[in-house]
Amino acid sequence: YITSLLFVTFVVPSNHPSLLSPTRNAAAPPFVIALQEAGISVLPHFLNAINIIYMCSVGSVSIYTSSCVLVALAEDGMTPRIFTRRIGLVALIFSGVISSGISYLNFSSTGARVFGWFTSLSGMALIFA
Repeated sequence: YITSLLFVTFVVPSNHPSLLSPTRNAAAPPFVIALQEAGISVLPHFLNAINIIYMCSVGSVSIYTSSCVLVALAEDGMTPRIFTRRIGLVALIFSGVISSGISYLNFSSTGARVFGWFTSLSGMALIFA
């Protein structure tokens, strides 16, 4: 990974217009820019498709992991006991709704600030736990 990033820095200049544009889109990642600069037309779309599959995979694993953590916290008595029930997937649905709600915060203008507060709180909880 480090080697590929090193080679991308040789191909894509730091003042490339796609890197500096205020409206970033799917053409902005350095790997996609390097492929476009090389004249390969199909591979950037393939790379973006792989990135979308990767993000969906990470999202589903994160929702599953958060539901398992919620069940474990309920078994230790740190959250309501209703989450110890594994029948009906209550914890999975609850954690999915909460994490989806938090992720949709970034669509508003103050969402980044609220998301920053959530990450700071979770970091502090990790330190004190």
